Amino acid sequence: MNLTEELKEFYQLTQDFIDAICVEYNIIKSEFTNSPYSFAGVMFPKSGLLKMGDREIEYSFHGAGCDFWVNNLEVRYDFAPFINYNIKVSSWKFLQFVYSKHPDLKTTFSHEDLIAELENSSKYEEFFSKHEMGFFYWH
Repeated sequence: MNLTEELKEFYQLTQDFIDAICVEYNIIKSEFTNSPYSFAGVMFPKSGLLKMGDREIEYSFHGAGCDFWVNNLEVRYDFAPFINYNIKVSSWKFLQFVYSKHPDLKTTFSHEDLIAELENSSKYEEFFSKHEMGFFYWH
């Protein structure tokens, strides 16, 4: 597994999903990312199916975040607009994405391994604006 590639894919999937929601429901992206709570359940269903390019995804907005599934991949993230970051991802949620893509890693790559890898290398800083206590954030 290449963690850099996994981070790129996770990030791109979240951005593609947000873009698809905004296009489908005619929402300005900056308004959505600054206040997603104002839209989910009001301008579109809190859960459902959505076309994302040639893929159909199942999604569910809840509390402070969103989960979606595309091509058997599990993507879970939270919103953090009140602390100047639009996306907040726990290392655990990211690890679930990695496991959905590489089930064989469940026995050989732990949450502690992921944390150690993220904290001991600056090469991942291009993917998120901030990293602390098992969470990473990006705009």
